[in-house]
Amino acid sequence: MSIKSEEFLINMLEFLPSTGNGYEKSIERYGEVLETVIIEDFFLPDIIKLLSENRNIKLLESIFDVHERVINFLAQYGGLTIKQPAYKVPNKTTSFHFNPNKAINHINKERVETYEERINSALVVIGEADNEHLILMMTPSGGIYGALDDYLTFLGNNPKEAIEALCEGKETF
Repeated sequence: MSIKSEEFLINMLEFLPSTGNGYEKSIERYGEVLETVIIEDFFLPDIIKLLSENRNIKLLESIFDVHERVINFLAQYGGLTIKQPAYKVPNKTTSFHFNPNKAINHINKERVETYEERINSALVVIGEADNEHLILMMTPSGGIYGALDDYLTFLGNNPKEAIEALCEGKETF
């Protein structure tokens, strides 16, 4: 686990002490710290609850900006699945979804860390595209990348641009 990830998890446990038990059980279950599982299964539900109840604004403001955009994105688009005609392939379909719990089963943390090193930014898995072949990840600034093995492409500076790129089959870099 990277030092940034470790610091983030420690800070989150301080902000949301009620998640400590689930955090420990997750480590016990998987034999290691699976950051995305811990964030999605233990931290996000508490954060979303605070947001929906509009309570404890000071605590919410304390939580890292890194995940504010991800939380807002998932609150708006989490669970969305789009199925459409495949780009440049007649009579075939392709799909993408924003379900991080499903997507994290198709990538390991070490691979995400190599992508983070390449772009010099933290990344959070947010979904998959191209019929679950391309992992979708978001940066703290809201940029969205797609990745498969050594291939890493920038899809957009924000969710709107990335969704347009995915829907329109735009060439990315």
